[in-house]
Amino acid sequence: MHCKRVLLNDEVAAEERGVNLWDFSAKNSIQPPTETNSFADIISAFATLHKFAQEFYNPVTADFIATARDFMINYNDHAKSDPSMARLLTFWVNGKFILFRSRLATLGLEVAAQFTRSDDKLAALRDSQHLLASSVSSGKQRQHGQDRSQRSTKQGSGFIPPTVFNTPPKAEDG
Repeated sequence: MHCKRVLLNDEVAAEERGVNLWDFSAKNSIQPPTETNSFADIISAFATLHKFAQEFYNPVTADFIATARDFMINYNDHAKSDPSMARLLTFWVNGKFILFRSRLATLGLEVAAQFTRSDDKLAALRDSQHLLASSVSSGKQRQHGQDRSQRSTKQGSGFIPPTVFNTPPKAEDG
């Protein structure tokens, strides 16, 4: 089977078409973005996106967009304006935005992975809760016949030894 080799220009052209993957109905077709013809188009788009990001996104995202805008301004100052290069730069910058978004998603998944039922610290807390509950219930049965003064002296001696409370936590313990 023979397949056509995918060239960089093919990827750029496919991205410029702007395929809407959310709604496949004919009534909601999004028009493809206008073709980038100059660096000024890219800078203008970044300026608009940065203004939007300052109001609606976190500072990290707004700073990332500002850095991309500043890069394009500097690039425009030192390069000859060429429509084909503007198209390629748009494709390149879009790839950087995809990487940035993927990195944010990865960080979110790493944080989400910390909330699992098989977490060692959660298991230790559950075990200590069960042990504490069983010792309290067995202690109540024994204390039923004792008077109030005897109970208050026993209340100070707890489940965790005092040496553990006096030891400062290590850095890796959080």
